[in-house]
Amino acid sequence: VRFWYYLSWHSHLSVFTRTSLSGDLQKQGDLIGISTSQWKQAKINLYVKPGESTLPFQ
Repeated sequence: VRFWYYLSWHSHLSVFTRTSLSGDLQKQGDLIGISTSQWKQAKINLYVKPGESTLPFQ
């Protein structure tokens, strides 16, 4: 998944997925704010188990 983000100094963003509303959350990646305050684009590869469907990013 690719998306734009803006993080301030020492902030933290984690990306999680799950395949159903009652399913377990799976951590897919982390982003940490650095000293430059600007918009950045991120790409995080999503990993799913065989047989599970992927849902749109929201």
